[in-house]
Order: sequence, then C-alpha cells, then structure tokens
Amino acid sequence: MKQNEEMLTKILTPEEFIALQEAIQSQSPFWATGKRNRFSNFFSMKNFEDLVNQSGIWTPDRFEIYLDAKKMPPHNYFSQMSTQGPPKNKLFEMGLQQFLDRGASIVLNDIDTLTPGLKTLRKMLTDFTGGKVECNLYYSQTNHQAFPLHFDVHDVYAFQVSGEKRWHVYEQISPYPINHINFRGLGKETHEKNKGKITQDIVMQRGDFFYLPAGFYHQAICTGNASLHLSFSSVEMIGLEVISQLYEAAVKEAAFRAPINRSLLNKDLGLEDYLEQLAIKFTKLLGEETFVENIKNQLKQYPYPHHKIKLPRK
Repeated sequence: MKQNEEMLTKILTPEEFIALQEAIQSQSPFWATGKRNRFSNFFSMKNFEDLVNQSGIWTPDRFEIYLDAKKMPPHNYFSQMSTQGPPKNKLFEMGLQQFLDRGASIVLNDIDTLTPGLKTLRKMLTDFTGGKVECNLYYSQTNHQAFPLHFDVHDVYAFQVSGEKRWHVYEQISPYPINHINFRGLGKETHEKNKGKITQDIVMQRGDFFYLPAGFYHQAICTGNASLHLSFSSVEMIGLEVISQLYEAAVKEAAFRAPINRSLLNKDLGLEDYLEQLAIKFTKLLGEETFVENIKNQLKQYPYPHHKIKLPRK
C-alpha cells in the first residue's frame, strides 16, 4: 500500500476501509458516518471563503452559480475587464452576492490543486483508485437544490465539510457508464422514467464520507445549515482503451489495412471465415509481450501526473 493510500485509512476506520473496498468491487454505494472531524485537517468553510474571495482566479467554466436546479448565465455574475489585450472575465462580487441572497448554490470546478489539503486528498484517492481524479466543490443553501435528478459517468467520493445534505440514491441505470452519447445528453423525462426505486435515503453531516459508483441516479438537497461538500471524481482505465491501443498496433499489420472485398476474393473466403482470421490475428497481437508491456505502462501512467514546479534560486 502506497503512503498516500495509507492516509485513506486515517480518514476511514479499518472496518470502513474494508467496507469501501467491498463496495467498489460489488458496485454498491457506501456511506461512512459518525466522525465529525474526519476532514477538518484537509478543508474547511474558511478555506472555501478564501477561495471564493480570490475573485481574480475564476473563469465562467470553473465558477458556476445554480438557483433551484437551473444554471445562471455567467454574464450575471462575471464582468468583462478592458485590458490592452483581449477582454478578461472577472468575478462580479455584487452580482454574486445578489444570487447568494436569493439562495443560490456555488459550484467550483477543478479545484484539486488550489490548497495543500485538496492536493493531499487528490493524491490519496489517485493512489487508491489508480484513476484520473478531479475535484469539484458544491455549496448549497437550506431547501435549495443545485442539480436535478441525474447520474454520473464517473465514481464519486464525497466529503461533507460542513452543514447537512440529504441524498436520494436510486437504482443504477447501467454498470460502468462512460462519457459517450449512449449515456450523456439524456433528457429530464428519460431520467424520471429510468431512475427506478430509491435505494438509499441518507443525510450527510459534517465529517461524513460517501462513495457512489458511476451510473446510480441521485439528487441532493441542503436540509440544515448551508451545506459544503467536496466531490472527487475518479475515472479508471477501461477495456475500450485497450481496444484503442490494439488499433494502433493493428495499423502496422497489412492484413488489417487490406480492403475487405479484395481479401475475400484473393483468399476465397466467406465473411465469417475472414472475421475469424482477423480475430485470431487480434488475439495474437493481444498476447505479444510488447503489447502487454505497453498496457502495463498505460495503467501506471494513467493517473494525472503530480509534478511540483521548482523555481531556480540562483
């Protein structure tokens, strides 16, 4: 077990850690509760306030406002600054405050490098999952919902930092959905039709941890004081990416580049026999040592790199 993966066992009890591993294997949600200071050393409401008030670092794609499940147009809370070059967007504090006074939610995207605690959590989960890990932050106010019913195409590791949030988890639409048109862009009516029955009804409180596998319909609403939670997404390497690598290897073989009709005529083959021969060649490629080593390297290099920039001091 890697050092940063071991740190996950400091957040979860030994029993919770085992239960999380079992939940991942069985593709089942997992909720750990009862430790209110579980994440206090990593992120706090004060950290959030400090980030929000760094108005110059935000752009419309990373700072979003939702009001009762509807995304607000960025021009209502971003202003354009005139510069010597192209105009730049700057967070408009007064516009943001007006939305907050109406109960709006804040979503901060891709924040996993903005504080030391977030970096540590990202590294910890990267070592644990072996996947590409990113972090979004969700701040919601009492009885206001940021997002409507939906499912994610990535696994979710949620950390409740402050307040309370009630989650309704429904059935899983499909095991291991991916970022593909078959799973993306479904309308509200389709979601309502496919959501199935509620499988879990939980209230996340400060210090709670929740693992939700990809594909489970869910929705959440703030039920107590203003809710703040971190949502780390993890996407691991899948078999389809092996197929992509197989394509790159097959490009080098003339048999895969030859026109199909000519191959059928030249070898007097039926289509079924031709496809069977291709399958044999694919199987041979999959078993070659160089191909296997390539996949091993892809697995090792799959997570986002964590390089620290060192500035020259001379």
